[in-house]
Amino acid sequence: MNGVEHERRGTTARTRTVLAAGLAIAAIAAALVWGRASPGEPTPPASLPVLPVQVAAVLPEEGQEPAEGSALASTAAAAGGWFAAVLHHDREARLGFRVPGRLSSLPVRIGDRLPAGALLAQLDPALYAAAAERAAADYARVSRTAERTSGLAREGAAAAAQASDATDLSRAAAAGLAASRTDLRDTRLTMPFAGTVIERAAEQGEVVSPGQPVLTVADTASPLLARAQVPAAVAVGLQQGQSGQVRLADGQLRSARVLRVAGAADSRTGLVTVELALASGAGAISGAPASVQLAAASETAATPGRSRVLRIPAEALLEAQGHRASVYVIDLKGRARRRPVELLGLVDRDARIMGLPVGVRVITLGAGFVRDGQRVEVTR
Repeated sequence: MNGVEHERRGTTARTRTVLAAGLAIAAIAAALVWGRASPGEPTPPASLPVLPVQVAAVLPEEGQEPAEGSALASTAAAAGGWFAAVLHHDREARLGFRVPGRLSSLPVRIGDRLPAGALLAQLDPALYAAAAERAAADYARVSRTAERTSGLAREGAAAAAQASDATDLSRAAAAGLAASRTDLRDTRLTMPFAGTVIERAAEQGEVVSPGQPVLTVADTASPLLARAQVPAAVAVGLQQGQSGQVRLADGQLRSARVLRVAGAADSRTGLVTVELALASGAGAISGAPASVQLAAASETAATPGRSRVLRIPAEALLEAQGHRASVYVIDLKGRARRRPVELLGLVDRDARIMGLPVGVRVITLGAGFVRDGQRVEVTR
């Protein structure tokens, strides 16, 4: 055994020793709590101390300990994990002008509620009004010329080609007039739908470029979403309507469901965008940071994997009798939940089982001290 391997094993042993000591202390505390309970009365899990435990992700039979950086390792690492997210309303728009110009009017403020079509901002229209007037004059002049040329052509005093060219010039002038009027109209920025102004990115008097964000508006009646980017190995198992939860910046937890999963990963990061709709958006603000936990990486994941042969550390098994055993898994709220499994046999230090979803976390070190429903803290 080389020195590095010896040091690694020594560190692991020390970690397990420290954790075992912590478990012993927690067990004593739990015993004191149980001692205060009335005889025959079960101790509520909420009154038990938080227990430090170690966990392992359930892996399929064909996937032994996954290689670092592999897709399976990403899935296992994400099991029960949290992903950074940003909140936003489902119907939300960043608005800007199609044409450049100087902001001559910006009457709205953050928090203003406005109906669809309400004026939000106005560019100085002088140049565009002059351009529209010039285009109108050009169109009138060219149209008169086209009419005269067509009349002369009918009388044989002008060539048919001249009449055709004059007609084409009239049509081009008409298109130029329509474009200039559109530019003039686009100096006004209006609400695309009824909603609330949630951000101002410019001020009156500034010169803005085409497409430059000026205001952000949102339909606050639309669902509040949490947008996160997750590894492709996690996203592949997600389905619309699947449950999860969102943790707000102040620590509040909100239940949520998967609304959308992007059909392709980002070419630069390899991550997939996922949007979850919060059951309640009260007290949450668009643009605020949050974090999401996906049910695909939890006990509430979809069930196709339950019929597969799986592997878990043998130390996670409890009360194994024949082909029956049980384990503790960790739910979305960080509580231990006892679940039955079918035991198929032992291979080295692993147990071959059926009855759990791939990726769910099972308690290994500390499983013998846990009670069903007790809060636990995962340590490494």
